[in-house]
Amino acid sequence: MASPREIVRQQILASLYTTPDKGQLVHHLKTWEDVPGAAPGESKKPRYVLLTALPDRHTVVYKSKRNANGTFSIGKTWPIEDLTAIQVTEPSAFLITLHGKTYLWQTEQKQDQREFLTSLIQLHRQATGGTRPLQLSGIPQGDLNARSGGIATSIAPPTVRTPDGYPVRQDPRAARTPEGYNAPIEPMPRRESVASTGRSIPARTPPEGRRPSASRPTVSPSPRDKQPNERDDGRRRLDRSGSLASIHSNNAAQATRTASPAIPPTPSLPPHAREPVRREQAMPAKPRDAPTSPVLPSRSERRGQQPVSPHAPQAMLSPHARNAKLPALPAVNGNARSPSPRPISPQPPAQASGSDDPTLTNVEEMLEGFEWRSGGKGRGAADQIEAQLVGELQALEAASIHAIIESDDRVDFVLKHIDEALAELDKMDKVFSMHKTQLNAMSDDIEHIESHNKGLQVQTSNQRALLLELEQLLDTINVPADDLIALAQTSLESSEGIAKLEAAAVNLYKAILSTRDTTVGDMAAANEHVAQHRQSSSIFSKRIFDFLTVMFKFQADTTLNDKTRAITKANPKLLPHTQLEAYLGRYCGLMLFVKEIDDQRYSQICASYFTAVSELQRKEIADYANVMRAAIRKATQEEQEAIFTNPNSASAVRANTVKRPARPPPRLDGGLPGSEAIALALDEIGPHVHRESVFVSELLHIQSIDQYITFADYMDLEVFFRRGASAHLAANASRFKDIDSATDLIFGFLSGNIKELIDHALQLDSLQIFGIVAALDLGLLNAQQSQNGFLIRMLEKQSFRCYALLDKFIDEQKKAIELTKLTTKKRKGVAPFIFVFSSFVERVEAQLTVTSSPSVRAKVDEVYTLLVKAMFESLQQMAKLVVDVGNAEDKGQLNYHVVLIENMHQFTSNAQASNVTAMKPFLKQALGLYNENLSSYVRLVLRRPLAKLLDFFNGLESLLKVTPPSEVSVNPAHSKAALKRAVSTLSSKDLRKAIEALGKRVEKHFIEADSPQLMKAVWDACEIEITDLIGNWQRLIELCYANAGVTLDFSASDVKTAFTRTKLVG
Repeated sequence: MASPREIVRQQILASLYTTPDKGQLVHHLKTWEDVPGAAPGESKKPRYVLLTALPDRHTVVYKSKRNANGTFSIGKTWPIEDLTAIQVTEPSAFLITLHGKTYLWQTEQKQDQREFLTSLIQLHRQATGGTRPLQLSGIPQGDLNARSGGIATSIAPPTVRTPDGYPVRQDPRAARTPEGYNAPIEPMPRRESVASTGRSIPARTPPEGRRPSASRPTVSPSPRDKQPNERDDGRRRLDRSGSLASIHSNNAAQATRTASPAIPPTPSLPPHAREPVRREQAMPAKPRDAPTSPVLPSRSERRGQQPVSPHAPQAMLSPHARNAKLPALPAVNGNARSPSPRPISPQPPAQASGSDDPTLTNVEEMLEGFEWRSGGKGRGAADQIEAQLVGELQALEAASIHAIIESDDRVDFVLKHIDEALAELDKMDKVFSMHKTQLNAMSDDIEHIESHNKGLQVQTSNQRALLLELEQLLDTINVPADDLIALAQTSLESSEGIAKLEAAAVNLYKAILSTRDTTVGDMAAANEHVAQHRQSSSIFSKRIFDFLTVMFKFQADTTLNDKTRAITKANPKLLPHTQLEAYLGRYCGLMLFVKEIDDQRYSQICASYFTAVSELQRKEIADYANVMRAAIRKATQEEQEAIFTNPNSASAVRANTVKRPARPPPRLDGGLPGSEAIALALDEIGPHVHRESVFVSELLHIQSIDQYITFADYMDLEVFFRRGASAHLAANASRFKDIDSATDLIFGFLSGNIKELIDHALQLDSLQIFGIVAALDLGLLNAQQSQNGFLIRMLEKQSFRCYALLDKFIDEQKKAIELTKLTTKKRKGVAPFIFVFSSFVERVEAQLTVTSSPSVRAKVDEVYTLLVKAMFESLQQMAKLVVDVGNAEDKGQLNYHVVLIENMHQFTSNAQASNVTAMKPFLKQALGLYNENLSSYVRLVLRRPLAKLLDFFNGLESLLKVTPPSEVSVNPAHSKAALKRAVSTLSSKDLRKAIEALGKRVEKHFIEADSPQLMKAVWDACEIEITDLIGNWQRLIELCYANAGVTLDFSASDVKTAFTRTKLVG
């Protein structure tokens, strides 16, 4: 049965270390840490500290907790390099500093704490290489020396390496130092099996005659070590008792050899030496009490009494040594201890030389193969042979130590007894658990009795407190007569009278609140008092209602008749009601009393206030709307021409570009654009409505349930009354109106005023719809920031309506553009809507500001796209309509290209001059159409003077695609004679005349555009085209007719001169 600690370890592995990339658990420790602010019985919480080796060769410290379902989760992570100090305060508590913060961790077992700190210190020094200081306090000096690399009193427990090379302790309960902490963990050197490689591997071996004092060897993990954890747990328990110290004495010597400096590699072993030595061939084990000497014998002593290794090859052992058997191991004793090292007294040489050991009798036979010779000649070879023998012996011992342990049946015998001992320990553990359960049951019974006793004490105390509360409650039912007289007679106008009324209302409030949700039964006296108090509160509430109804009307009329507040063109402002708010704000405390005591009177007071203030607000906002209505100016004639539906918009053709209309400064005497007037109105009305909503919320206490305060809170009464008032409020919260509904009752007329103002502005200038939409979006954004629900709903309604008006306006403009293509059947230069669109864009952009919302910008860009698409489609349709099929074949195509060239040139010129970012995509599209049609026009217009040459050389280019240049002259249509005839059709003089005729034709086509820039661009394009054609023709003549002696009668310079001399009218 696994131990509780092993069960916890398996649960941690199953929860947090399911895959290799999550690292490997090195050590874990259960700790308890303080919980700040917890109850006395819950001041500690369990946590598990985990040392983890990550795949990237780093080590981290995890702090985890056990979840309710038995799994574990990681709460904090520290690199082990962040460890700076460790202080052991108690055997089961220590302070640790990680990342500059100190933690106090308490443990359950002192032994677990020592093992954890040992592993933590060793891993920190391995990770940092000793470069980062680690402050240790409360740890014995012997442990510090052991950790810093000094000679420990015991050999470190066996270690294995993880796949990433980290040293991991296989047994956390290995031999310990006298103070209880583990010795430093040293990583195991990697070895290869001799049987698998066939070569001896060098091992580090101590001098002969020395044996370590450790009770366990440091060996590589065998397959037996990889068995289930029950056997490993049993070995750890047995190691704690020290009962197997004598069993592993030979293995300890081998472990000491592995820690010694390595000897250079030796030659390969003979084949028979590569197999592990069998149990029946091993030398007798050294007795448990055999002393060991730490002194290395001299060379002469080694020659005189050379020890024979128990693992030497069979060829080197005598027959008696081969047949020697290992003695049986002594029975496992729980009280056995490892023998302490004692020096060995060297025996006299006479005894050594006179030994009858059969091994020494065959020395000559053993060394014969190494060319050993007695006498002075073999002195030099003896040292070499001796070193070789020692190396071979050490390699055999290092390679066969694992095989000896595996092949020895006594190991199974020992492990069997270990398992039996573990079973006995598990039985003891079950007995202890049973007793612990019984003790816990007794402890629960005791705690139950104690808690029951405490409950009786608390019940007695509560009954006493309840009696005291009842006495105080009876006192609160009685209201002094002076307070009742004050409530009936004290003036409501002065601030002193209001304060006196609030103080007198407190006792009446307490009496009503104490009996509101309770019944007095057959207590006649109590019933009489309660009825009297409720009647008094009703009379007082009616008195407040009568007074405030008069004052609401009076204050509203006073504010409205104040001449200094008149709204005029010189002062178009909605001033705040400062005097009214200051006067009525004094009654907020009494309003709280009425709201909680008499809900009917409270509703009447609210209705009276809404009626009076709504009339005041309606008149003021109507006056303000009339002022702003008169301030809106009508669009000028020039501004009206920027709309496609205006019948006079064609007059905009009078200039090549439409200049941006000058914006007059904002004035209220009929000189303010409609969009600006709407924006100013919303800037005034929005804050005014929000200010009134805030005052209504404070005066009438129309608030959400989480923000509401009671009269008990207002007068700072006892907790009992505050709690009772809050409970009553929560039960009747549905009766109270929200502030948005109250604002709607006051400003219900406002939506109609805003609609009328917008319609008036659009009637004077329909293009102001863009600015009005932007102003509404900005006002809606401000309302959302102030969280005024009434304003948000009203502005959303108006914004939705204006967007619908905008869509209708754009549809009308598109229809006007499409109507133009049906009424124009002749070439009349630039289409009117090209000029109108330029003015349209400038006026729309002038209405938008940097504060315009992204939705408005997107809507405007969408409008531009629709209008540009409609214009380009109309232009293409108009170009098709002006084609005259009755004339020459190229005339219709020329007219098509002329229409598109004129309009695209004007469109690009206007778009570049406006410098509007939204026009860049349309500018690119227009330039593409302009260049395409200009190239087609130039090719068509040059065909008349250059027809024969064009036909000849175009055919020549087509022929060259299938015929080599040397064979072109063989073709009858392109022979040398045909070339001469084609060239003779156009002389230099004829070219000059053709260019002059070309200039007149270009003037005829583009004179209606009234654009010198366009005419020059077309003329330059014609010159470039003719120059390119002449250069291409000369190249073809040189390529195909090099020896014909035929050339053109003109050159590119003649073309340039002719184009320069020809002057166009434009």
